[in-house]
Amino acid sequence: SEGSKHVVWGKILKEHILNYNIKSDEVIEIGSPRHDKIFTENNQNKKTNTILLAANGMFHNNCSGSDTRAFIKIENYTKKIIEIIKKNPEKKLIVKLHPGKVSYDIKPLIKEIDPSIQIFQNENIFEIFKKCDAVISLNYSTIVLDAMIAQIPSLVILPEEQNFEDEPALKNGNVLYVNNINNLESAMDELLFNNLSRDNLIKKGNAFTKDYITNRGNASKRLMEILEKYE
Repeated sequence: SEGSKHVVWGKILKEHILNYNIKSDEVIEIGSPRHDKIFTENNQNKKTNTILLAANGMFHNNCSGSDTRAFIKIENYTKKIIEIIKKNPEKKLIVKLHPGKVSYDIKPLIKEIDPSIQIFQNENIFEIFKKCDAVISLNYSTIVLDAMIAQIPSLVILPEEQNFEDEPALKNGNVLYVNNINNLESAMDELLFNNLSRDNLIKKGNAFTKDYITNRGNASKRLMEILEKYE
């Protein structure tokens, strides 16, 4: 409607919304107040030897169709991830479940494989990030963006055909991804042990978030200024 304003995180989202006949002066780049604190913390190159497995569930709609094969793939990926990490006793795995309702809960499987694995669900993701130096996401999720902001290299598992390979973060190599379980071990080796690759992922992640989110660390202040202006 006339006089309305569209508030976006940054340049990429602004360019996207301008494709829908929205005037440029109606779009305001605010940034992300939620991420202000994490932008001000420097986590780069920390070494904790702890890997976060983000079990995001499968709660989306798939135009290609979702079936039990996708759930079986998730289970197989999870088993393989735990198996690979157990080969490296200096590494530790922790798990973060999605806080909302999902169509498939991976927790019973993880407890069956190894009851000692620490599982989180409702805790603040950025507090959990402080414990780890790598993230593996079971499916494409906003946690990938969170990990880039926190300067933590990440790997995305793609268990079904969703064309997520065409998403900028994956297509441009800001994060690693696997859509074939036969490639999992080599991808995990790159994520966990290849320091050159890890540094490159952090560098590319920083470049991506600079384009994706403006006012990094100052979005809350910018939002207050805008609200006062249109009060």
